[in-house]
Amino acid sequence: MKNFDVIVVGGGSGGLSVAERAAEYGAKVLLIERDRIGGACVNRGCVPKKVWWYAASHAAALNDAMGWGFTPQEGKDFAFNFDYTDFAKRRLNYTSGIGDWYGGYLEGKGITRVVGDAALVGTHQVQVNDVVYTGERIVLSPGSTPIVPPVEGASLAGTSDDVFKWEDLPKSVILIGSGYIGVELASAMKAFGVQVTLVDMVDQPLPAFDADIRNTFVEVLDKEGIVFKGGIKVSSLVAVDGGVSVIGADGQSWTAEKVIWAVGRKPATANLGLDAAGVVSERGLIKVDEWQQTNVPSIFAVGDATGQMALTPVAIAAGRRLADRIWGGKARRKLDNKYVATVVFTHPPMAMIGLTETAARAEHGAAVTVYSSKFTPMRHLMSAHPQPVHIKLVCVGEREEVVGVHWLGEGADEGIQGFAIAMGMGATKADFDNTIAVHPSIAEELVTLR
Repeated sequence: MKNFDVIVVGGGSGGLSVAERAAEYGAKVLLIERDRIGGACVNRGCVPKKVWWYAASHAAALNDAMGWGFTPQEGKDFAFNFDYTDFAKRRLNYTSGIGDWYGGYLEGKGITRVVGDAALVGTHQVQVNDVVYTGERIVLSPGSTPIVPPVEGASLAGTSDDVFKWEDLPKSVILIGSGYIGVELASAMKAFGVQVTLVDMVDQPLPAFDADIRNTFVEVLDKEGIVFKGGIKVSSLVAVDGGVSVIGADGQSWTAEKVIWAVGRKPATANLGLDAAGVVSERGLIKVDEWQQTNVPSIFAVGDATGQMALTPVAIAAGRRLADRIWGGKARRKLDNKYVATVVFTHPPMAMIGLTETAARAEHGAAVTVYSSKFTPMRHLMSAHPQPVHIKLVCVGEREEVVGVHWLGEGADEGIQGFAIAMGMGATKADFDNTIAVHPSIAEELVTLR
């Protein structure tokens, strides 16, 4: 059978969510994926990154314990040995297991799966391995790939995809780029004992985050010994004895055993045949409307390649809502990304929802009110390497509706989700104040700010 109700191109988070939900509604579904099921998130991104983060958290906790009275016993070394090779194998087994599980799961849902490179050859046709499949609708979710800038010697550096293939850790690393990927890799590597340097064109890391919270994060980087070099345009990479040198346009240079490009990702649409189907794109990004529909009525798109927030839950939400609307009879279902919580898994983690103070003032001017607090949490009162907490609420108007929540510090990764629910319901500062706090906790500070 080569005719389907929907052909889904891409077996990552977005594509899987469409395929699964559509099949549950009784649609005949074809899922095409050239690589392992699960996409970047399961195999090269969110999942292996979070496992890495947990391992690094254990390393940090062991070091902090000395401040709480845990000291080396006579004849024993308190410092734990870390078998990274064994850890890497077990992490790979875990992520591979997820992809293997999906195979049986998709079959159980009645979803037909084809392995290969997909290319549009019409508004209802997709070709894979010289076979043309026809679908009443097509959903594109090809994901993204790491960007490698066209500078001299660029191939001497790896990408974030390569990091999770390492069987051993290098002694030193230079990460070019200080967005999510760069700082997350830097934080974990430092906890593992790697010498880390961050190099970027921007003056400070994580430019999309609130300036005050970001400034505190920069203090953490410096305290932890992660070297940040901002305002640097990389002009070339050069192989040297023992590693690679990164050369800046101003003549500065840094050398490390390994260099990693972490300057962002680009849509994986170059060979998708968008032109053959008449699908409009811009710089490779598939243009969609609020309903995830392209300019071609039968073709839709979700996920990173659309230029929407490059977050797994956003792709999943878009995919499920698309399927709900088309095959589930829920005519008004669509993605609402006004208040999406996002987390940077560093040590400590950093989370945000909504507007930064700068963005809020640009939009609302003098109607903005800000509440913030910066302190050392109880967890780190005696830690050998204490980490700060910095929290901030951005409110607008006489009602002081909360339009931004920013949280750097332990617990931010888990606690931020509940505040996203409140903000989605239009919570005000008074609503936060009326909430009975859990004491003693970090989260209570967000409902007791003055």
